Amino acid sequence: MSMRTCERCRRGEITETVDTNRTSMNENGERLEIDVKNIEITRETLDQLEGGTEEGVNEVRGHIETAEHVTEDIFEEDGDDLEEIHDKADEFENDLQDTSGTVEKDLERISDAISSVETRETQEELERAKDSASEDKDFLGEQSETLNEILQQSRLDYEALRGRVQTKGGQTR
Repeated sequence: MSMRTCERCRRGEITETVDTNRTSMNENGERLEIDVKNIEITRETLDQLEGGTEEGVNEVRGHIETAEHVTEDIFEEDGDDLEEIHDKADEFENDLQDTSGTVEKDLERISDAISSVETRETQEELERAKDSASEDKDFLGEQSETLNEILQQSRLDYEALRGRVQTKGGQTR
């Protein structure tokens, strides 16, 4: 599902968007984990080389170093993809929070109306409207919190993976 503002979305669409974000972040995280393992394997292989002719060793080392660099580039591309997913999820989370704020204002308006009307039946219907708006606000808050937790965990996992890729100079290529 494409990221869009959540105002006037159906609850099912919001839940689906949160679930899609979770899936996308998990799948991308799995790709990044594979990238890191591949980088570590190539680095270990390079460190474990023992010998041969000077030309042979230089050629073998060159190919293994190229394999490492190619895999680091793949890691960076996958990381860029994940950061794009994070950015879109941040936008959606902000939309959820904005919409929740709008519902909060509606709750205040409904409360004002309840205290202003004099007919019991009207007050009862307005109370039902208030309950519905409150449920909507709770739903939006839960979805926002869920998305925030998913984002935070994905960012922590990504940073841990980046740390494993760090070169001797302390920076990724």
